Amino acid sequence: MAVDNPKSLPVEQLQHIPNVMVAFDPSGSGNAAARVVKELLPQSKRLKCKADDWNQQLIDYGRQLRQQQQQQRQQEQDDELSL
Repeated sequence: MAVDNPKSLPVEQLQHIPNVMVAFDPSGSGNAAARVVKELLPQSKRLKCKADDWNQQLIDYGRQLRQQQQQQRQQEQDDELSL
């Protein structure tokens, strides 16, 4: 679920979910939004972004998955050739 403002969260529905993960950019506004969500949903846990922002994090993750898949296909081809 994506929301542009913590005030637009469906708190009534989410308050009954035991594990709510939230993701905000590591910026001043992201930190402030995370604090508001934590107040509204005390059971929530914030995911830490390793990149400059979540968009870049997702791009990096996709690139990493593609590299792993390519390496796995190469390994499978190498295994077939060695038989």
